[in-house]
Amino acid sequence: MIRPCLLLLAVCTLTGTVSQNVLADEPHEVWLKAIEGTWTWDDDVRGKVTVTFKPNAKGKCMVGRGKDKTGSFVAIIGWEPWNSSLTDTGFHSSGGGSRIVYDEVTETTLKGVRRGAGPGGEPQPESKFHVVRDGNTVTVTATDANGETTKSIMTKVVKK
Repeated sequence: MIRPCLLLLAVCTLTGTVSQNVLADEPHEVWLKAIEGTWTWDDDVRGKVTVTFKPNAKGKCMVGRGKDKTGSFVAIIGWEPWNSSLTDTGFHSSGGGSRIVYDEVTETTLKGVRRGAGPGGEPQPESKFHVVRDGNTVTVTATDANGETTKSIMTKVVKK
């Protein structure tokens, strides 16, 4: 009787461990859940920016719709399992847009490269992005090819 009990205990322990690992959120899933909601920030180029992210495709991506002083935009953020990256693709009413591919993803940081175009579709130089999330604050640091750095601090709008 002791052997079957030990076997049952071993199977239950293994099953519990496997279940916990399967149910644990991957870093990109943590990001997708964390960005849901409305965010604001001030930007030298775009002025006051507001964007609201909502889950789509059963939570596999977020679609953000926003406005700034130059118009409106849509951003789609999702995980691309075929290249293990979190991507942020944006389209702006001014004719510009961008795609940021974050190939370094942890629960609190993202690192990647942005390629895109400014208003009217004018190509912009590639830049490196480093994003850090701390609760309801996200700090975005962009460094261009000349080493010039810009920083934006995004704040989540929390309803009380």
